[in-house]
Amino acid sequence: MKSDVLFCITKKPVSKNFKAINFILILLIGFCQPTFSQCPGGYYRNTVKWDNLDYLSTGGNYSGYVTNAMSETQKFAIGVNYLTITRSSAITTTGEESGHTGEANSYGTGEDVAFAGDGTITLTFNNEVQNVQFSLYDIDQLQTVTVTAVNNVSVGQTVTLTSPAGTILTITGSPGLSPTGYDAAPSTSVAKTSNTATLNVSVAGPVKTITITISTSGATKDFWLSDISACVSGTFSNNYLTQMQPFTGQPTFILATGDTNTVSFVNIATGVAKKLFQDVSCSYINSMAYDPVKHELYYVIDFTSSPSTNKAIKKYNFETQTISTVISDITTLGLPTFERGMESAGSSFYDGELYIGIEGIKAGHSGNRETIIWRISFNGGGTPINACQVYGTPSDNGAGTNLHDWNDFAVVDSMLIDFNGAASSFARYTHLNMNTGVIDNSYTTGNIWNRPRQTGLTWDKKIYWVHDSIALYNGNGTIGSRTKITGATVLDWTGYAGDASAFRPPSDFGDAPASYDPVALSPAIHMKDTTLRLGSTFDDEFSKFVSANADGD
Repeated sequence: MKSDVLFCITKKPVSKNFKAINFILILLIGFCQPTFSQCPGGYYRNTVKWDNLDYLSTGGNYSGYVTNAMSETQKFAIGVNYLTITRSSAITTTGEESGHTGEANSYGTGEDVAFAGDGTITLTFNNEVQNVQFSLYDIDQLQTVTVTAVNNVSVGQTVTLTSPAGTILTITGSPGLSPTGYDAAPSTSVAKTSNTATLNVSVAGPVKTITITISTSGATKDFWLSDISACVSGTFSNNYLTQMQPFTGQPTFILATGDTNTVSFVNIATGVAKKLFQDVSCSYINSMAYDPVKHELYYVIDFTSSPSTNKAIKKYNFETQTISTVISDITTLGLPTFERGMESAGSSFYDGELYIGIEGIKAGHSGNRETIIWRISFNGGGTPINACQVYGTPSDNGAGTNLHDWNDFAVVDSMLIDFNGAASSFARYTHLNMNTGVIDNSYTTGNIWNRPRQTGLTWDKKIYWVHDSIALYNGNGTIGSRTKITGATVLDWTGYAGDASAFRPPSDFGDAPASYDPVALSPAIHMKDTTLRLGSTFDDEFSKFVSANADGD
C-alpha cells in the first residue's frame, strides 16, 4: 500500500496503556500534496461525490419538505454499502454548493457541502472501510478542528492531517491517554478561491466512525466538506437478471403499463402486449420495479387528485395475485417528497433492493431542487428498513428551465442508467457507475425520436427504450429500430408506455413427474392468452410442482 503523503514529519504518541487509548493519531507537521491510497485486495475505491448527490438542507424551496431530523442525519450509498453523516444541531448547512473553488492539492473536486457553526459531524460506515480520505475547506478566523476515528469495536485508528503548501493552519497535538490531534487557524480570513485554509484528512483504518469537532472564537464560522472517498468491500451482482432467462422456445418479455392502471407483458420481438393484472383503485400505475426472486412488482399510483400527499409504495404478488401496500408514507424512512409526492418518477430493482425516484420539480420550474434516487433495503418479511441516497441531479435551474424530467431509469450490474426526458438540449442518457460514484458517460440527444422514454430490462442485461414502440438502447445515447406495441384489447395496451420493467411471465408447466422435463430450461409450458382459454381458471406459476400423479399443485 502506498503512503498517503510524501516527505512528512510525524510525531506518534506512545503509551504503555496502548490498548486503553481511545484515539491513536499520527499528527503530521508539514505541507504535503495528498495522493489517493491504493485499496487492499478485495476492496475498491468509491466516492461520495457531491456533484451527483443532494445534501439536504431545510432552507429555500426545501423548507416544509425536509425536516431538521432528515437534514441532521443523512445516508449516502458508497458502493453496495452506505455512509451516514450526522451533524449536531448547532451546525447548520445550506447543502452542497459550487461556491468554494480552492480545491488544489485536496481530496475533493467540484461541489462541496457548506456548513457553519460549532459542534460535531460524524461519519459512520455501515460496514468497515479502508483508506478514508476527505478535505475540510476554509478553516480560518480562529477555527479549530479535531478529528478522531475508531473501528467497529471502538479501537482508535491513526488519523493523518496535512495541509497544502502556503497554509495558514497549524497542525499539532497533545499526547496522553486520550490524545487529540487538531489544526488551528489564525484570525486571517481566506478567500473561497484559495487552498491555504485546507485541511486534508486520511485514515488508513479499518474505519467504522470518524468524528469531526469544530469550534471558533472568530467572526465567521463557515467551512466546507469535500467529497468523501474510501476503499469498500462487496460488489454488485453481475448475473442477477439471468434468473429471468426465457425457456427454450419462449420469447423474451418485459413488463409495461400502457399509461393506464393495467400492467402487461410485452414481447420484445413482436411488440405484442398481454394484460397481467389491473389495479382498479387508481387510474394510472407508475415507477414499476420487478423482484424476480419473490415475483413481486413494486409500483406507485400516479395522477392522483393530491400528488403531494401520495407517499405510498404498493406491490403486486404474482404468485398470490394480490395487491398490498409496502409502505404508506415513505418519508418515515428519512427521505423527503415534494409537490409531486411519489408520482411521475421511476424505479428499478436489483440485488434484492428497490431503487426509487423522487421528483424534485416545482411548478414553473422554479424549485432549484434536485431530483433524487434512493436505494431501499428490506428485512426478511419484506418491510422497508433503510434508505440511502444513490443519485441526485438538478430538477430545474430555479428560473423556469426544466433540467430533468424522469421518464425512467434502470440498474444493471453496477451501472445506473438515467433516462432524462427533459425538453430541448437537456434530454440525455446518464450512466452513473455505482462502483465508483462518478458518471462514466452522459449522452445528450436533441432528436425527439431518440429522446429517453421508459426502460425495460431483459435477462441478458439489455435495456429497452419503451414508448408507443419498443427499441433496444444501444448504450451510447441512441436506440435501435423500433417495433410498434399492440394489444388485442384496450386492457392489453392503450397508447404510450407509462412505465416498464424486467420480467419473465408465469406459465402453466403442467404437473408431470420431473423425468418428463430433464433439461432445466426446456420444460413443457403453456403461456396465458387473454383472449383464448379452456376452463374458468389458468394455472399461473413460476416453477414446476412435480408429482407422480401429476397433481403437485
